[in-house]
Amino acid sequence: MRKKFLFITLAGLALVGCTNDESFSENVENQKIRFDAPLMSKVTKAGVQGEIEGAIYPVGESFSIYAIQYANSFKGWSASEGVKNFWDGGNTLTAEVASHSGTATGIGATWETTNTHYWVNSPYALAFMAYSPSSVAPATVTAGNKGLTITGFKVDNDVSKHYDLMYSDRIYDCTRKKYENTGIPLNFNHALSSIVFAAIEEVADKRYEITGISLSGPLMNKGNFCTNITENTSADPYTETTAPEWEDLTIE
Repeated sequence: MRKKFLFITLAGLALVGCTNDESFSENVENQKIRFDAPLMSKVTKAGVQGEIEGAIYPVGESFSIYAIQYANSFKGWSASEGVKNFWDGGNTLTAEVASHSGTATGIGATWETTNTHYWVNSPYALAFMAYSPSSVAPATVTAGNKGLTITGFKVDNDVSKHYDLMYSDRIYDCTRKKYENTGIPLNFNHALSSIVFAAIEEVADKRYEITGISLSGPLMNKGNFCTNITENTSADPYTETTAPEWEDLTIE
């Protein structure tokens, strides 16, 4: 995938119908749904405010996550059997915020949604996709067959408010049997990553100093992002591909 970065200043950061008549509440099992500490695509970091360092999601960060319930095996975000928004059982897709739960950190840490939710019974399964941080206002986020679409994202003029914008791979066919002893695994990828220019001083009796920085190409600070999932709904088993991309880049 060709990567694109958004910059603001040189001194800143680059940045279906139902299958039966059972009520929704009757389809759940008495075990809470939780998520493992998300893993992230490897990106070198300089460790400034707003950045996420390393490969493990920090406990102080929250993410927003979409979830659908469907019957049998996954055949597509809207093409699966008996699809409904899992969080409230309705047909309108909404996201919930997931935050660090308990005291464990690192590999053993888990995240739970603001409202408590329980696993559904067979033959039902769940699918999820998420973005981080949990709020990207004033941009708006929607979820659908093409994955996540972030509209109107703008890099803030205040450097202290910059952050890494990330999206998760879509995970589907999630059941209690698979994850009753662990949290649901999520893998985050960077849609937008900050870049910091720095030099290390006094190394091996040598002093290094940055005397100038030059950036070429168009410098943009606003745009729309989509994960661009292509669903192969006729495949058995189901398959999908992604081609994430920034579009409509402008400068304001």
